[in-house]
Amino acid sequence: MNSLPLDTIAVLDKIGDNIFILDTHLDFLFINDHAVNLIDQMNFKLDITGKEDLIGKNIEFLDMDGCETLLNLLYNGPFPTKANINLRNGSSVKILIDRFYIGGELKGYVLTWKDVSEYERELKDIKAALDESLIVAFTDRLGNITHANEKFCELSKYTRGELIGRNYKMLRSGYHPDQFFKDTQRYVNKGNLWQGQIMDKAKDGSCYWTQTTIFPLGSNDGKPYQQVVIQTDITEQKRTEEKLQATLKELSDFRFALDQASILGILDDNYRFIYVNDNFCKISKYERQELIGKSPRLLSSEAYPNNQFDRILDTVKKGQIWQGELKKFAKDGSEYWVEITVVPLLEKDGKPYQFISFQQDITVRKKTEEMLQRTEKLSVIGELAAGLAHEIRNPLTAIKGFAQLIDINTVYKQVILDEIDRINFIVSEFMVLAKPHAIKFVSKPVIPMIKQIVTILESEANLRNVQFEVDLNQSSPLVLCEQNQLKQVFLNLMKNAMEAMPHGGKVHIDLEVIGGMVEISIRDEGIGIAPDKIKKLGEPFFTTKERGNGLGLMVSYNIIQIHGGHVRVESEPNIGTCFTITIPLCKEPMMF
Repeated sequence: MNSLPLDTIAVLDKIGDNIFILDTHLDFLFINDHAVNLIDQMNFKLDITGKEDLIGKNIEFLDMDGCETLLNLLYNGPFPTKANINLRNGSSVKILIDRFYIGGELKGYVLTWKDVSEYERELKDIKAALDESLIVAFTDRLGNITHANEKFCELSKYTRGELIGRNYKMLRSGYHPDQFFKDTQRYVNKGNLWQGQIMDKAKDGSCYWTQTTIFPLGSNDGKPYQQVVIQTDITEQKRTEEKLQATLKELSDFRFALDQASILGILDDNYRFIYVNDNFCKISKYERQELIGKSPRLLSSEAYPNNQFDRILDTVKKGQIWQGELKKFAKDGSEYWVEITVVPLLEKDGKPYQFISFQQDITVRKKTEEMLQRTEKLSVIGELAAGLAHEIRNPLTAIKGFAQLIDINTVYKQVILDEIDRINFIVSEFMVLAKPHAIKFVSKPVIPMIKQIVTILESEANLRNVQFEVDLNQSSPLVLCEQNQLKQVFLNLMKNAMEAMPHGGKVHIDLEVIGGMVEISIRDEGIGIAPDKIKKLGEPFFTTKERGNGLGLMVSYNIIQIHGGHVRVESEPNIGTCFTITIPLCKEPMMF
């Protein structure tokens, strides 16, 4: 038996593989140290205690399954070659066979044995685990199914015999376009792992969803020769997702409808806004970012007398719905009315975690109601005015008659008669409240009317320590009017201005032409009028004076409205109040 050089033996002992060297007669010439464990597994009741017992023995001594195949390869090659040999104990080995030469002379054969039985058992266990938990199929590079496990058959409702050899296309549901599968196959053919969700169709026509992984197995040419398709059934998950999407779509549509139809706000458990829709911003005149995080008190101020806000909050925090009508104030100070429903959203323990506020704009309705109430008041005033006018006119006629008979200074007599005529006209205006009548409008200069009223009031002004400052240094604009009515307005406003200054002061009268309108401003230096009271000026029986009845301003507002104009009131505490009358100009005299 030939021996190997010591340096060669040292190298072979360090190699991790099981190495056996046979001489040309197929007798064991050398076994490296790593192969000891394999020898122990090869003890088939042969008297082998170690590798020394095999040295010098022929390979046929092992009496292995597949020995004939091994001998045929050793005798006939080709070299190098590979072979799988099953041993009698059920294990398998993979053998690489090659010849070795020393000095150009054949000295024997080198067998590198790899025990793959443990690997095969692990693969078997892995396959069993995969078959138990996953849906697994193998396809060739053309997509033909070469293997399908039991779960694959159960899900697809095809038998294994109906699947093997058929193309995977048979399972397509039609949900995905053809390009989807072309792109997927192109990606996998490049050796890439593909993952995604696929809807397939079972044998009975039902569809199912899987989370799919396609793993390419490459060959020596770098192209996949086989594909492993590993799937998880996610049909129920997809159905749940679809239901969720449908529910979210329904909620989105419902919210859109609410956004369009109502003024919507959502508040957190601290009763602070976390959402307001566009309608909310539009009516309140606040930007969304100005409202988020704020309390509804921002819009309320005077709209919640007697702690009404706190009562609302107490109700909804108890989990109860609150409904009612509220007056609110927009960012610019204007007021609006809403019909509101506040719905608390409750936790399982009954504690609110959010509040939804649904509102409808009822400002027009409330103004109509106020107008109706005012009309009812006017009706009562009209009846009173008709009786009063009748009672005043009778003695007034007698006074005028006797005044004409008195032989006094002609100037004063004429003033008395003019004032009696004016009183008679005022009494006639009371009749306007009882019964509308036709008014004749003529083109008149407005400045002489103002100066005439100032002249009439000067004596009373002196008694009150009041001075008139009149800035009318311009040509007198013409207005289309009933001059006695306008004089009545000027008289009412100037007397109010004087009465607003019990300790004296100045009444400033200014006139300005702007566009096609003339503005007459009458401003006092009194204590001013509170903003909440300014809004009520012109209402019947509302007055800021101790002995007033509110009818003077009501009549004045009505007169200006009949003339196509309007009244603006501005007031500041301890500075004064300014009434500005705006009426249209008339450049040429006209009669109606």
